[in-house]
Amino acid sequence: MLAPFTACAALPSNLTTIADVLSQAKHDVFEAIYRDGRWMGGVDGAGCKSGWSAAASGQADSALALLTIVVQTHGIRSLLDLPIGDGCFSTTALRYIRQDQRRNHPGQPPLMYTGIDIVSSLIAQHQRYLADAFTQFVTADATMLTALPRTDLIFSRMMMQHMCNHDVLKVLRLIDRSGARFALMTTFRGVATYVVRRPQPWMPDSLPLVMQQPFSNADIPCLSGGYRAQDLTLPPFSLPPPRVWWSEAYPKVSLYCTCALALILTSC
Repeated sequence: MLAPFTACAALPSNLTTIADVLSQAKHDVFEAIYRDGRWMGGVDGAGCKSGWSAAASGQADSALALLTIVVQTHGIRSLLDLPIGDGCFSTTALRYIRQDQRRNHPGQPPLMYTGIDIVSSLIAQHQRYLADAFTQFVTADATMLTALPRTDLIFSRMMMQHMCNHDVLKVLRLIDRSGARFALMTTFRGVATYVVRRPQPWMPDSLPLVMQQPFSNADIPCLSGGYRAQDLTLPPFSLPPPRVWWSEAYPKVSLYCTCALALILTSC
C-alpha cells in the first residue's frame, strides 16, 4: 500500500512570501490554460486539454509503448507521474500497465502510482474518481519541493518545455536526488534550421535551401506557461546521454527538432 505523501511536508521550512506568490502565479497560469483549453485542437490536432495526449484514441501511442516496455523490462513496481495533467494520457497508460501485470504476473500487487500536478482542480478530480490504496494524487509545484516520493521510475512527459530554464534545473536536481532508478522524460533532439528563402543569382545551384547549425537551448519567462523545444543533454541542463532515445512520432512538422522520450539512469 502507498505511504501517504503530502507536498506540504516537503516544502522548505523558510518558505518566503515571494516564493508563495510566485508559486501561486504559476498555478493560476496553468489553471487558466486547462480551463480555457488552450492546448486543444491546434496544428497537432491535440485531443486533450493537456495537449497531444489522447492515448485512448491513438495519440501518443509511441510514448505509451515505451512506458509499457520500460515497466516490463526493468521490473518497475512504483511510478511517479510528474505531471499527470488532466490524466488523458496517464489514466490510459496506467490501465494498460496494470492489465499487463495482471495477465503476466497474477497475484502480484498492482503498480504503485503517484500523480503530481500544480493545478489543484485537476488533482481534486483525480482524487475523487481514481484514488485507491495503490493510486494517489498530490497538488504541488515541483519547483517548490525539497523531495519527491521514493519510486522506481519518474515519468515526466511534456512538462519541462513549458518551464523556464531556472525551474527546469530545479526539477532535474530534484529528480537526481530522488533515489529513483530511472527517469523517463520528454526532450528534443535535432538542429536549429533556417531556410534560404530567395537564393541570389550568384549562389550555386547545389546550395541547399535548408541550412543547419548546432541547436542551442532558448529560454522562456518563468510565469508564461509558454513553450519552446529543449534538448536536455545540452547546456544549461547537460544530462548524460540517455540509455534510450524514443521518438514520440509527434505529428507537427518542424524544421528544428524531433520530440522524443529519453530514458535516464538517475543517481541512487
